[in-house]
Amino acid sequence: MSRVNCLWLAFLAFLPCVHLQPLANEVSLELVDWECRQVVGLFNWNKLREIVVEYADFESPLAMTEFTEAALVLQDPEARRTAFQECPIGAIFLASLNLGICLHRVMEEVTECEDVADFLMASMFRREIPLAVILTSSWPVRSPQKMVFLYERGSHNLSTFWHSLQHSPSLNCEDDEFFAGFLKDLNWAIGQGESLVGKLSKWLFAPKVQELEMDQLRQSNWEPPCRLGWIAIMILKASIGWHTEPRTFFTYAESLRPYLMLLSPWHFLGSSWFLSMLLPHVCQFHRTAFHLDFDQTELMAETHPSLASMLLGSPAMRQSAQAVLSHARPYVVRGEQRLLVYASYVWGEDYVRWLPAYVSRFHELGMHNLIMFCGDETAYEMCRRVEGSACVFLETKTGLHRYTIPLALMNMGVDAFVIDFDIYAFKNLTEKLIVELESYQETPEFLVGGSFGDACICNAFAYYRSTLAVRDFTRTLLAWLYQYPFPHGVTQKALSAFLGEEPMQKTTGSEPWVVKEEILVKQLPPVPRLKWSLLEPGVEFSSSRKLATSGWAGRQEDIVVYHFFHGGWLASESAVDANEPWDEFDIFYNLTCEDTVEACAARREARIRRLLEKSRLGDRRPPTNISCETLEVIDFTVTPSDEKGMDFTAALQMELLDSAWSALRPGGVLIYSTCTLNSIENEEICEYLLQKNAVPLQTSELAGLGELGLHGHALRVWPHMFDTEGFFLAAFQKEQAHAAEMVRPPSPRASVRCKELLSPWPRLLQQCGDRFIEKDEGIYSMPDCQRLPKLMQLAEEEGVLLLRRDGDEFYLTDEAILLGGREMGPQDDAAWWLNLSSGLEGNLGGFNAQIDARAELGDVRGAEEVMSHILKRGLHPDVVTYTTLIKAYGRESSMSSAQKAVKILEDAREDGIWLDSAAFSTALYALARAGSLQQYFDSSVSCVDAMSLVRFEVHRNEY
Repeated sequence: MSRVNCLWLAFLAFLPCVHLQPLANEVSLELVDWECRQVVGLFNWNKLREIVVEYADFESPLAMTEFTEAALVLQDPEARRTAFQECPIGAIFLASLNLGICLHRVMEEVTECEDVADFLMASMFRREIPLAVILTSSWPVRSPQKMVFLYERGSHNLSTFWHSLQHSPSLNCEDDEFFAGFLKDLNWAIGQGESLVGKLSKWLFAPKVQELEMDQLRQSNWEPPCRLGWIAIMILKASIGWHTEPRTFFTYAESLRPYLMLLSPWHFLGSSWFLSMLLPHVCQFHRTAFHLDFDQTELMAETHPSLASMLLGSPAMRQSAQAVLSHARPYVVRGEQRLLVYASYVWGEDYVRWLPAYVSRFHELGMHNLIMFCGDETAYEMCRRVEGSACVFLETKTGLHRYTIPLALMNMGVDAFVIDFDIYAFKNLTEKLIVELESYQETPEFLVGGSFGDACICNAFAYYRSTLAVRDFTRTLLAWLYQYPFPHGVTQKALSAFLGEEPMQKTTGSEPWVVKEEILVKQLPPVPRLKWSLLEPGVEFSSSRKLATSGWAGRQEDIVVYHFFHGGWLASESAVDANEPWDEFDIFYNLTCEDTVEACAARREARIRRLLEKSRLGDRRPPTNISCETLEVIDFTVTPSDEKGMDFTAALQMELLDSAWSALRPGGVLIYSTCTLNSIENEEICEYLLQKNAVPLQTSELAGLGELGLHGHALRVWPHMFDTEGFFLAAFQKEQAHAAEMVRPPSPRASVRCKELLSPWPRLLQQCGDRFIEKDEGIYSMPDCQRLPKLMQLAEEEGVLLLRRDGDEFYLTDEAILLGGREMGPQDDAAWWLNLSSGLEGNLGGFNAQIDARAELGDVRGAEEVMSHILKRGLHPDVVTYTTLIKAYGRESSMSSAQKAVKILEDAREDGIWLDSAAFSTALYALARAGSLQQYFDSSVSCVDAMSLVRFEVHRNEY
C-alpha cells in the first residue's frame, strides 16, 4: 500500500463514531426518499411513478383508466394510511385520482367521496411536507387535480351542488367590488389561457392588497374580507416569489399554510376561484430530483467509516473512496499534515469536450489530486480516457451536489477544495491555499470566493476543512436545501444566509473583508459557528466582467484562478447563456493548433491576455458594502414600528419626489423607477404624485415591452417574463398651471419696498419679476421655476436670498450676482463666474467646469487650486476631473507639465477610475505639445503603461 494510502487510513482511525442526530427541531437530517425509488409495499412505487410520469400532462383523472385499480385501493382507510407511510406523495397522487373517479361518478351526493377528499387535504396541507416538495416532485400531482368536468357541471347547471357552489354570492364576494372584479378577470384569464400574473398584476399589486397584507401582519386574529379570493392572491404572489426571490416565496407560503389547512376540498377543487389549478403555478417550470446518489448515512451520519464499508457502499461512495485512496495528497499547514483533494462536477455536451484539457491543466500545474464528478455517462467516459485522472459517476443531475460532494469527501477524512468547471487555473492552488490559511491568527475551517463589486460570496471556489463543525454545518445546509428545493442558484444564497456576515480578518494590513448575507427566511435552523473567510476576489480568485458586480483589478500575473461564468455545474444555475459570444472555453482550453508549438502557445497566451483585459477594472478592488439581494421584496417579518421598513422607504421616496417635482419645469416629464415590486413604493407613490395634479403618461412604448409589462399607466418588468430583475416604471408630466405649487405665495405689500431696494439693479428686477418677500434675514425672490430651475434646487423654502440685511444696510448676495449677470460682477473673467457658481452649488460638475475654463486659459496653477478645493470638500474626482486637469497641463507645453499629465493618469487608476480613450488621448496631446513624445516612450514606464492601455481600448473596440 502506498504512503498516501497509509496516511489516509491513519486519518480514518481518529474520526469519532457518533450516531445520526438531528441538529435542530427546525430541520431534519433525514433525506426523505420522496420519489420512493427504493420502496415496495402496497405497490412497487418506483415502477408506478415511472409509468405515471409518462402521462404527466393528462387533463383529467379519467384519462388514467389503467391506474383505476391502483387508485381504488385507497378507498380503504387503512390502505390510505399505509400508502402515506410508504410513499407520501405517491399516496397524494393516487388519492387525487381516486377522488376524481369518485366525483365523476356522482352528480350530487358528494358525501361518499368525503373520506378520500379529507385524506387528500390533510396529506397535502396538514402534514409536515413542504409545499415546494409536493409541487416539484416528479409525481404529477397536479394532473389528477385538474377536474375540469366539475366546472362544466357547474356552468351548465348539470349539478345543483356544483352550480350553487360556483355561483354562491358569498363565496364569490359579490358585495366586494375589488374581489368581484378580480374574480371576473381571473376567470377570463384562465378561460383564455392567458398569463395569469401578467393579466392580473393590477389586482395583485393594488394598494388594497398591500393594505390587507399589512392588516394581516398587525392583527393576530385577522380575517380576510374574501377568504377564497385572498387565498388565490396569496398563491399567485407565492408563484412570483418562487420564480424571482426565495425570501418572497417563504413569506407567502408561510401566510398560505393556515388558510390551506382549513380549506374545504370542494372549495379547493371546484369553486369559481380555481384554487387547485392555481396552486401548480407556484412551481410551474421546475422539477426536483430527490435522489442524491450517496446513501443517507454516507452523508448525514457522523460515523467511523471503515475501508470495507465504503467499498461496499453506494456506487458513488465506492468510486469516491477509490478516487481518494489513489489521488488524495498531503499538505502541511502550520506544521499539521492533512490530506487534500480538489473536486469539480460536470455534465452536458457543451462542457464535456473541454474536460480532458481541464484535467490536464490541473496536472500541468502539479495538482494531481483532482477528482472529476461526472453527471452523465459521456462525461464519465471522457474523463476515464485522461491519463492519471480520477472519475466518479453521479446518476442524478442536481445543484445539491455542490454540498454532497464535499460532505462525502470530508466524511472520508480529507479536506476538499470544490471548484466550478468554468474556471481556468493560472497557478498551483495548493501553494496559494497554504499561504491563505497561514495568514490568519487561527486557521480557517472554510474559505469561499467573493464578489468583486458587492459584499457577497461566490461559491465558484470553496475550501472545506474536514472538522466536525464544518461537517455538521454542511449537513444542516444540505438538509435544509433538500426540504426547500428552489431554482435560480439558491445553493449560493443559502450558503450566504447560513454563513452570516462575520468573516475572519487577516493579521496583515490588508483591507478588512466586508460580507453581506442573503436573506431567505425569518429564521434558519441553528448551525455550528464556523471559522471562515474569503478567498481574495479582487485579482487572485477573480471573475469575468459578465455581471454588474463582477470583474477584477490589478495585474494579470497575480491571478491564481479565473472564473468566467459559463455555467459549469448546471444550466439552471448558469450566470449567462452558454451560447454567449465570448467563448472562453475555446480560448482557455482549445489546445489544437496547426502551427509550431511555440507559435500556438504565443497565440493562445495573447488571446487569453486580451480576454482578461476585457474584464479588468482598475488597479485594485474598491471597498464595498453593497448588499447581495437581487430584488426588494415584501417582508412580513418587518414589524409596523420598524423605522427601516417599507413605510420608511416610501416616506423617503416622497421627500425626494417633493424636491424633484419642485425643480421640474412646467411641461417637463418626471420618470419614476424602482427595482422593487411592492406597491407601497410603487403605486402608492404614484398616487401621491397624482394628488399634485401630475399627468400620467403611457410607458409601454418607452421601455419597448409593449402590453406584456403594462400595469395601468405604469410598467412592471417581471423577472420570469423578461429574463431580468424586477423593475417598476412610471412617467408623469407637470402642467403649466402648477409651476409654482411648491412655492409660498409672496406678500404684495412687501414687493413694493423690495422693488425700491432693488431698483439700482434693473437686470436683477427683470430676472426676478415682482415676486418678493421681506424676512428678517433680508429680501427673498420667488423665481419662476421654468426660467430658473437650477436656482430653485438651491433655494430655501422662502425663495432665493437676494439682499442680506446688516442692520439698516442691504448687501447683494452671491445668488443675486448670479441672477443679475455681468452688470453685477467682473464682465470678462469666466473663471470668476464659474468659481462663484460652483461655490454655491458645491457639486463636482461645477468644479469640473472651473478646471476646464482654467485649462482653456492655460492657467495650470488655477486648475490645481480647483482640484485642491474638490479634495478639501470631500468630493471624489471622476474621469472628467482628471481629463480636464490633464488638458490644463497640456496647454502649458512643457516637459514637466507633460510628466504631471501622465502622473495624473496613474493617480486616476490608483483611485479606481475607469479611464476612457479621451483621457489617454489628452495625455498624449500633452506629451506631443511638450515635443518629446518618442523620447518619453523610451524613458518612462508610466507612459508605456498609458500607451498599452490606449492600445487596449483600440483592441477592445475591434474585438
